[in-house]
Amino acid sequence: SMHAHTVPVLAEGFPEYEDVVSEVTGFVTGVAQTAAAGGAAPVWIDPGIGFGKSPRHNLELLRRLPELCNHGFPVLVGVSRKSFVGNVTGRAVDGRLAGSLAVVAPAWSAGVDVIRVHDVVETMDTIAMLQAIWGSPPV
Repeated sequence: SMHAHTVPVLAEGFPEYEDVVSEVTGFVTGVAQTAAAGGAAPVWIDPGIGFGKSPRHNLELLRRLPELCNHGFPVLVGVSRKSFVGNVTGRAVDGRLAGSLAVVAPAWSAGVDVIRVHDVVETMDTIAMLQAIWGSPPV
């Protein structure tokens, strides 16, 4: 279950959220629970980073990923080279590697199960360093 506020996602504006993390978490876990109750397995959840969310919403979701990761469903995030990384760094798509790797740390730390990336070798090196410093994710 991936969260996207609008389908298709409209680039002109972003929806308003009272609390983006609570609303996204409620949505994806609700869909996941319904799918699991209907016999689907495995059921994964994805907060839909970059889909119908402002850069501020995406950063808040990343900051509070542990809240999403403690609902009993495996979590997938895709953050590699996304526009919010460019919004923060000012980099075009082909210059977003460092910014994308920086996002790996909070995702790994939160216990995200799968991080979808473009730059596999660099991401694995980043995770190897995080593991060397802290062992397994500190969650």
